[in-house]
Amino acid sequence: MNMKGLLFFESLCCLLNEKRGSVLYLTANETPYIRVGKTLSKIDNLTPVSEKLIVSLINLLVNRSTVNIKKPFMEAQFNYDSKDSGKFRVLISRSSDGYMLAVSPVHDDIPEMDSLNLPHRMKQLIHVQSGLLLIIGKRNSGKSSTVASLVDFINKNYSKRIMVMENSLTYLHKDWLSTIKQSFFRASDILNLSNAEFDKTIGDSSVVALDGFPMYETIRLSLVAARKGVLVIASSDINGGVSEALRLMIECFDENDRNEAKKTLSATLKALIWQTLLPKNDGTGVMPIFEMLINDPIISSQIYNERFHLIRPTMAAGSSRGMVTISQALAGAGDFLNKDAMRKFRDDTYSYYVNSVKEAYY
Repeated sequence: MNMKGLLFFESLCCLLNEKRGSVLYLTANETPYIRVGKTLSKIDNLTPVSEKLIVSLINLLVNRSTVNIKKPFMEAQFNYDSKDSGKFRVLISRSSDGYMLAVSPVHDDIPEMDSLNLPHRMKQLIHVQSGLLLIIGKRNSGKSSTVASLVDFINKNYSKRIMVMENSLTYLHKDWLSTIKQSFFRASDILNLSNAEFDKTIGDSSVVALDGFPMYETIRLSLVAARKGVLVIASSDINGGVSEALRLMIECFDENDRNEAKKTLSATLKALIWQTLLPKNDGTGVMPIFEMLINDPIISSQIYNERFHLIRPTMAAGSSRGMVTISQALAGAGDFLNKDAMRKFRDDTYSYYVNSVKEAYY
């Protein structure tokens, strides 16, 4: 059973890579699922996995792990090295319905900031000691790579205590000059995490990174951490431009909490970056495009007073301070981009500018 179970698990890991999936889910008495982007799909030609096989597989993986895991346990996470498929992060959790495994591919080769063509101003901002750096964009726009790259730069250049909280462990960090604690959290875990519990979770961390969680929870927890005076690097699936995103962030709080949220966001935000990927003109891949807001007293006042229609004109006039509107970014990169893709993106972008705020999670 052990060898058969291991071969079965290896085949699923291989399939996860082939489909370029982010998470494989194994639950007793259910067909395995794979998440690719936003889509969660059952694996074809597989029958539901028995509870006996799940338990046997868990025991096998736990025994092979180098992490000291005491039984019985409600939750455990560790790395798994596959000879043929690379490295994976395995999360095992137990509920009243039985055990569940979540398996994510991880990479040691974290991209450097220069390789991602991140704006020069972003490289300067990463040296700040506190505040909120927020990266937004639709799914699969490279936000997780950007967050990982920023965390890796801090890790290799500063002595910090870093807490990384992710919904999908794409990159595996290891300690350099800093000490890193990297943890997988399901969306349901974050939904049920109170502000006080989150404060206890991050402890005395001086840098907190949040990646892959719903917008409200990302903003809520980011503001909790920012109030403590730590540096927060967070990503959120919001598409449509920085001024539109700021409106959404504030409107997601109920009226009783909105004023405090505006006060904290306007005071602690360092930068808000809208990131998207567009195909290159020569067909060799994609190119990142960034709209970048840098907070200053004028922007801060506009955020707090909800004068969102003034933010983009202020950004356009603030290019000397590193601010870039999406129109300026496209103009600067136009010669390198596929013309049809850029034209479609311009049309889609214009709809955000002239219409009322529009949520685009796609």
